[in-house]
Amino acid sequence: MLRQPDCNDPLGQFFTTNAGKLERIVAHSINNARRELIEDACANAWAILLRRDDITLDARGFSWLTTVAINEALRLLRRTRGETPVGTFQADTRGHDDTDVPEPGDRDGSGADERALELIEHAERVEAFRQLKPREREALYLKALGHSYTEIARLSGVIRCRRRLPRGAVL
Repeated sequence: MLRQPDCNDPLGQFFTTNAGKLERIVAHSINNARRELIEDACANAWAILLRRDDITLDARGFSWLTTVAINEALRLLRRTRGETPVGTFQADTRGHDDTDVPEPGDRDGSGADERALELIEHAERVEAFRQLKPREREALYLKALGHSYTEIARLSGVIRCRRRLPRGAVL
C-alpha cells in the first residue's frame, strides 16, 4: 500500500506542490489520452525521479520531470494503440492452399463447373502472387490502394516504372 508523502520531506513537498500540475501538463500535451494512462505516466515519472539523485527539486527538476512524464505517456500510448509496420508489404502466405477459396460473392446459382473454374483461377492467382518479388508485391499493393505509377515510384524509391499493369489485369 502506498503511503502519503511526508510533507516535511523535500521530495514530499515537491510532490504535493507539483503532482496535479504535472498531470494537467501531460494531459494537455497528449491529446485524447485516457485519464488512467496520464496517471500511469506521471506515476512512472515520479518513480524514475526517486531513483535519480542528480535531479534537483526546483523548476529545472520539474521541467525534467515533465519531459519524462510526457515521454512515458507517449510510450504507454504506443503500447496501447499498437504499432503500424512501416516498410515493404509482405503478404502473409499462411493459410493459402489449393482449398482456399475467396468469399463467395453474390452467386447467382452458378454450377459446379463454374465453381471449379473459380477454384483453379484462384489457385493460379495465389501462386502468381507468391512468385512476386517483395518490391513487386509492394508496388501491386500501392496500386491497389489507388496510387499512381509516379507516386508508387516515389514511395518505393524507384526512378521510374518499367512495367505497367494493363487495365483490368488479373493476376
